[in-house]
Amino acid sequence: MNALIRNLRIVLVLSLIGSGYMMLSTFICSIDGLLEKMRGPLIEAYPEMKVSYEIMMATPRICYILESLLYALSIIGVILMFRLKRSGWHCYTLAQLLLLLVPVLFIGRTAFGIGDFMMTILFSTFYFTTLKNIERARTIAETNSPQDSDTKETQE
Repeated sequence: MNALIRNLRIVLVLSLIGSGYMMLSTFICSIDGLLEKMRGPLIEAYPEMKVSYEIMMATPRICYILESLLYALSIIGVILMFRLKRSGWHCYTLAQLLLLLVPVLFIGRTAFGIGDFMMTILFSTFYFTTLKNIERARTIAETNSPQDSDTKETQE
């Protein structure tokens, strides 16, 4: 069981880093006027990013705000899973699925990323099965614990 918890926590740290970075990034993009101020220096430094920058500018600010809030929900889910709470999986998975949907609603079908979808399914499935296996291992450990057998012997 310790190996399961260790592996879970390693992947949770990766999710925490990814969601934290994206929450910060989308929050920065949601600040009114900031992208406009960055346009000149950004395009000069990275001319190949001009198309990406134009897409970012065309994206409504509410999209970035919603994404930032959903990444915060994802972080809450990760923290709950770190405490081995199944409700964390629900928060994390809901946030990740909505994060797939929000850009599609505001930008269009071209914003749907099959890679993002695959990673969401992969991580959510890993978390679900790992948490389920940890619960199963705890149940087995509790039913086979020596304290229970000592208590039964003293009661007889």
